[in-house]
Amino acid sequence: MCVYLPYLRGKQAELLAVREFAKQLPQLNRWVMPVIEPVKSDVSGVERAAQQMIDNGMHFALVLNPQQGDFNSLEDDYFVRLSDFLKASCGTTWSPAYLCREGDAPQIQSKLQGKKNALLVFQGRAAFTPSVQTLAEDTRVTWVLDGTEKSRGFSEGVRALNHPHIALLEDAFNRQERNADYAVVPDEPFSETPWYFRDDGYHGVADFTVIPRLFRDGGMLPYAVAIHMTYRQDRMIRIHHFVSDSNRDQSNIRGKFSEAATKIEACYQDHLTTTGVRELLTVFGTGLYPGLGTLKKWSIKNHLEVMTRTLLEGDDEPSV
Repeated sequence: MCVYLPYLRGKQAELLAVREFAKQLPQLNRWVMPVIEPVKSDVSGVERAAQQMIDNGMHFALVLNPQQGDFNSLEDDYFVRLSDFLKASCGTTWSPAYLCREGDAPQIQSKLQGKKNALLVFQGRAAFTPSVQTLAEDTRVTWVLDGTEKSRGFSEGVRALNHPHIALLEDAFNRQERNADYAVVPDEPFSETPWYFRDDGYHGVADFTVIPRLFRDGGMLPYAVAIHMTYRQDRMIRIHHFVSDSNRDQSNIRGKFSEAATKIEACYQDHLTTTGVRELLTVFGTGLYPGLGTLKKWSIKNHLEVMTRTLLEGDDEPSV
């Protein structure tokens, strides 16, 4: 019994990806539980995504002390910004989530007052202290995600807990400085975790999808268009980087998209058969250019489907 927990920042492409996934693939919704960290103070995009997930039976977690974008303090309380409907359904149709860095455990525990079915995301170089253990074993906590960096002692301590739901938050995307650099190694391993997470003492699979862990807000017009698509090959999730060829300047982004999409079309029917890929190729066939944000949305939707279907093959019933 397991579930896939994709960690998404609340930017437009990410929110559209999960909204469309929830609506278009309702048969998979019980096996995926998105964890969304808001990055914009405007709650409208998050609330639209939340409503779509709730309407289609997808449980999700919402980070109530976001740390990126418009938020930079542990004191930020996203809960007060939400509609009365979402406040009332907290802990039932969705889970409150909290980011926990070293030293945060006592303060986070106080925020659990009145909450239930909470999710904790441990990150940074956290140590496994008595206060961390007390927080992780709190009966109001349903899921614990280990997103720490180089904290082997912490990971061992978490896995030793008497807790039914623990997942490693994996940073699997091999980020390059420039889009053109992905063409150097266009195809590479992404993750074996869906096959071995139980052997490592975990109960679910979590990752940052096809987005680097390092958050960046905004960006400039690229020299190259790179479209990142994961796929399954034997007992491995691999990722292929489809990169444009005419990458000397920032002109003709439409043409760069066409160059990259042509390479995806050549792989269709072999590995890339998900809803996200089909939508990309449909638009490509019309000659239209969808925009960089839409390309990101399709890449995320593809990854959500690949991961969820992979886990579903080895499971009979999810545990959320």
